[in-house]
Amino acid sequence: MKNQEEFKHVFSLTPEWQELFVQELGAKLVENKYLYMPDGTSYNPASLTLQIIPDVMSVILIDTIVTNPAKLTRMPTDDDLWIIYYDLSNKMNTHVINGIAHKIGMDSNLGFGIVDCNIKSSYIARMNESFYSLRLLIKKDFLKQLLNIKDRESTLTDLFDENKNSMFYYSYIDSQSKIVLSALKERKLDSASYEFFLTAACYRLLTYLVDRLNSKEFDRVSLVKNEDIETIIQSQEFLLSDLTKPFIGIRELAERSNMSLSKYKAIYKHVYGTTPAKFYRNERLNLAKELLNEGIYSVNDVAELLHYENPAYFRKMYETLLKIKK
Repeated sequence: MKNQEEFKHVFSLTPEWQELFVQELGAKLVENKYLYMPDGTSYNPASLTLQIIPDVMSVILIDTIVTNPAKLTRMPTDDDLWIIYYDLSNKMNTHVINGIAHKIGMDSNLGFGIVDCNIKSSYIARMNESFYSLRLLIKKDFLKQLLNIKDRESTLTDLFDENKNSMFYYSYIDSQSKIVLSALKERKLDSASYEFFLTAACYRLLTYLVDRLNSKEFDRVSLVKNEDIETIIQSQEFLLSDLTKPFIGIRELAERSNMSLSKYKAIYKHVYGTTPAKFYRNERLNLAKELLNEGIYSVNDVAELLHYENPAYFRKMYETLLKIKK
């Protein structure tokens, strides 16, 4: 196995940040927006950078397959920007912020993030799997003009404080944004009219972002400690470590996390947008789908492997939630 190499870079509203990839990695930059990586296996661009609103908002769209182990570390800058992350990679990648490793991607349910440009972060993509991520770089002053922050006490006001630059938030991708991103993912990055569709998608994502920032969800952001988020993520990893077992119960998860039941429920919902029981049930049914697609297990076999005592009940859940009949 090749050793993982770290490549340090920065992001900016203008496309100059790509030059470092050209100079140090031998990438090819076309029209100052299409970046081709020198992996020797693909002639398709790995990323596209566009200025959506000059000096206010840019987008970086990454659609590639990583063939060499690499850790991409974005170094902090003094730019007054938020970076909005959306990750729809097929498998889980790792995003490290403040020393906390977040598992993100389609298999994670943590695919949305907001990070201040002043905070260092690293990204580790899974090798030989689809790496699909959209990043919006937005001026904080522009966002402030779109938000209702006057009477919201210390929540959003603190998050926009230039002396703190502390914004760091991870959660699920809302359903409206996921529809936009899924439609965009169906298109090839170098296809005709792609830039038009990407620009339109960015304006829609911005609209949904502003709606979300104005919601009650973000009235609680500054009240949740990063350590508590990390604890919830660790408990989630424990929960998903063996999907063949029945759900252990939210009370045991709370006890393992050294939290009260009410606190655990609130922070879990804050991070994942659902309850542990619903999340675990859906993950078990996704595993069931994979097993059934192998073609060597019957519905009764999978029900037994996943410790469902009633195969008929398992079949009903499978058909209802995954819309697949066997």
